[in-house]
Amino acid sequence: MRFRDRFIKFMYGRYGVDELGKHLLVLAIALSALGLFLPRIPSFVCSVLSLALTGLIFYRALSKNINRRVMENHRYLAKTEKIRAWARFCKKRWSERKTYRYLRCPHCKGYCRVPKGKGKIKVNCRVCKKQFERKV
Repeated sequence: MRFRDRFIKFMYGRYGVDELGKHLLVLAIALSALGLFLPRIPSFVCSVLSLALTGLIFYRALSKNINRRVMENHRYLAKTEKIRAWARFCKKRWSERKTYRYLRCPHCKGYCRVPKGKGKIKVNCRVCKKQFERKV
């Protein structure tokens, strides 16, 4: 039996890795990297915290209590939704920076996407339906 097959058999019925696990892993790596640049005592604290997070990651990934892990991940995703939505918006805005410009509506403070290089245009806000003029 190959290693891959044995691993699949071992992981059968276990939870595995989810978004919370991935973010905890990034945090553990960041703490380890931070510990490299700090003096002796804070470095030790960062190492211990990183090791504890790594243990938590393995505990969650190998857990057979799938319902509980799903609920933990669901709560985490619900609490971080605003931050993740903002990050998605920033990523979209950055990827479209050469063709579009995002303007803020002066009335409702929502964002309106308009094509770049059109000069002075009238923009209709999709949220509050008001019109304002801007140079793009």
